Amino acid sequence: KQWYQRRVRGLSFTVENAAIKTEEYFNDKRDVRRDVLPTLISQMRSLLEYYTTQKLFWLCRSSLLVVYDGLTPEKGTVKMIDFAHNTTQDNPEDNTHVDVGLRNLIDILSHIHREQTHEWKHDT
Repeated sequence: KQWYQRRVRGLSFTVENAAIKTEEYFNDKRDVRRDVLPTLISQMRSLLEYYTTQKLFWLCRSSLLVVYDGLTPEKGTVKMIDFAHNTTQDNPEDNTHVDVGLRNLIDILSHIHREQTHEWKHDT
């Protein structure tokens, strides 16, 4: 039942509510876990830097696995997963949406960290 509830919650994300839904993910029912966000933001920036400078493959789309320890402050990890939709450098496709997605998520987390989710504006 919990898996289904998480799936339904994920499907309810829209451009308009992305910041609020992301903030809900980091809420441990007492407070928003802003302490873990700098670690996650740093890891996402590293992923973005690697992805935008590497020349081995082009991602058409991918997913991020974001995990944080609810008990340990500042402990979290970000992994890029689901590489079923990629191609080699010889056959590049439009890959800007991966860049935009990562940048938007970094922006959302940065705003949540600064407690300004209501001011977040997405890139198009």
